[in-house]
Amino acid sequence: MSSKVLQTSLMPTIHIFGASGLLGSALVDFCSSSKRPYKAYSISGNNTIQVDITSPQSVSLIGPPMLGDYVINVAAIAKPAQVFDDPENAVKVNVQGNKNLANLALSTGAKYFFMSSVEVFGGENRSLDELTPTAPLNEYGR
Repeated sequence: MSSKVLQTSLMPTIHIFGASGLLGSALVDFCSSSKRPYKAYSISGNNTIQVDITSPQSVSLIGPPMLGDYVINVAAIAKPAQVFDDPENAVKVNVQGNKNLANLALSTGAKYFFMSSVEVFGGENRSLDELTPTAPLNEYGR
């Protein structure tokens, strides 16, 4: 564990999974600069709390979020080439890891957010919402 954990009792804690990646590190920077309580998690453990989101056991070992906290999942195999090269690992991280974190949030009443790619909607540049049907064109979008 490192200095990348900040917690106060006045505001809900933001739990950022994938905190060492592009989006995750930006969220960590935002929380830090705005003095919002957060915990940063990644598989590498570099300046974060180390956790393997593909493992329910690993996820169960971290301190669970509290009611009212936010769990943000930006952990993913995000490069299409890596998805095409190892689709089994991509499903493990992008699907099973997401399920594990959603279950963690559900079990404690935390709010859950996860980021995805426009590729799940066919890569079109159009307005999307929660009800937009998926139409992946390739393995990366699946």
